[in-house]
Amino acid sequence: MPGINHSQWRDPVRLVENPPVLCLLHHAGGSAALYTHWQPHFPAHWSVHCLELPDRARPDNRAAPLSTPGQLAKRLLEKIPNGDGPLALFGHSMGAVVACEVAQQLVQRGRPPAWIGLSSCAAPQVLSTRDHLHELSDTELRAALHSLGGTPKEVLNDLELWESFGPAIRRDLKAAETWQGPSTRIDVPFSVFGGCDDQNTPPSHLHGWERHLGTFLGVRIYPGDHFYLTAWADLLVQQIQLDLLTSTRPHT
Repeated sequence: MPGINHSQWRDPVRLVENPPVLCLLHHAGGSAALYTHWQPHFPAHWSVHCLELPDRARPDNRAAPLSTPGQLAKRLLEKIPNGDGPLALFGHSMGAVVACEVAQQLVQRGRPPAWIGLSSCAAPQVLSTRDHLHELSDTELRAALHSLGGTPKEVLNDLELWESFGPAIRRDLKAAETWQGPSTRIDVPFSVFGGCDDQNTPPSHLHGWERHLGTFLGVRIYPGDHFYLTAWADLLVQQIQLDLLTSTRPHT
């Protein structure tokens, strides 16, 4: 079982002068509900936002789709609140890809985040070598998503619902699985997270992000599969606090 050496840090309330702003980004085929049970684990003064990826809850097939992580990130920038404290991003699976694009656009606007957390997402150079879920048939894709978890069973089992949500899920998967990485290196501290039994993104696929981002704080592996984070919210939140504090600590 993973653990944190609490002797290395004190109460983050006293270590961070200004309340951090933390934005959590969910996976393809999911929603911000992935993080609803995380809120009680954060210090009360933190500003924590579970962001909904655009057009997920009620897809509009008549509208021009947001088909790339960059397009999704541009839309999400409108939802990121301003604050005096450090800004942090944590993304799970496709959410990690979008978090990188958000970070790059924030850097271009002169507001770089203090830290990025990437969960269950292979490094870009690994993504290009894997079999892609978005290329499967509808029947195969629904079976794969059922095995992977994270997508409501009602969507996978109801053909009418699948006809509504399936194209958006497939589009999201294609956007994430064909992503080539950020166009320029994002000089922001980051950490990587994953599940030791994740068949879709095994721990070996989590290495290599160093060539795309800034200071590397480490890979944190937890028991579980692709959605390991649903069982380890308390420890993950503690690790996020520690990593953000490490990223914002003045250099001596």
